Amino acid sequence: MIESIQVFLLSKLKAHFQALSQCLIVFYMTTSTLTCYNLFVHTLLLIIYLMSKKLLIILLVAGALGICCLAVVGVVAYKVTQDDDKNDSQDEQQDNNDEDNNSDEDSADNDAANGDDNSDDNGTDKEVCELLTKSEAEDILGLTVSNPTASENNSCTYIASDFSTISVFIATTDGSDAENSFNTAKSAVYDNDIDEVDLDGADEAYWGDPLNQLNILKDDTWILITVYTDDEAKSKAAGIAAGEIVAERF
Repeated sequence: MIESIQVFLLSKLKAHFQALSQCLIVFYMTTSTLTCYNLFVHTLLLIIYLMSKKLLIILLVAGALGICCLAVVGVVAYKVTQDDDKNDSQDEQQDNNDEDNNSDEDSADNDAANGDDNSDDNGTDKEVCELLTKSEAEDILGLTVSNPTASENNSCTYIASDFSTISVFIATTDGSDAENSFNTAKSAVYDNDIDEVDLDGADEAYWGDPLNQLNILKDDTWILITVYTDDEAKSKAAGIAAGEIVAERF
């Protein structure tokens, strides 16, 4: 293909060269008296003829090189585009992975937080039972009691062999709410059937006869101690004895 183009261009160039030569010959004939000038024209014709072939070859080579350069540039551009697309895809995948990892970490943090909350709840139940121990409950009731039963509502209960019970319950630990609840219960729960109790370690305390409960207010916390025995006086005495221990230990 290139050889055919070369032949075609050479023929066209030769035709133009012949026309140019004829013009120069005519011009030469009209100026034949100028010997030096004739020599110059002959030399110029020879140079033009020789240079025409070299110029065509140079043009063909330059064209081929240009085509090769364009092909190389195209390949490089395609490669760069592919690499950019690949990098973008990897970056997007990495972002997705990071989001998944963050989600997993958030889930783990939530699980840990829930675990901590559960631990706190269990710890509170355990602490409630530590306010009044099993041996202390036995001493107060004068009977053998079961192992403490802790519930999720911050209470701890001991049951004696005759089914007498002592229960410690932390009603609320929210400052003004604790005090308001403590005072409101006097009329709303016990119908003012209460006995004020001077309890060491407590800010205030009273015994509510209808429910056999000792109410303690200490450090913005409302604590209830409920005692049931076969005798009301014994229940009240046991409740106050337990309240002394709890108020001092809380």
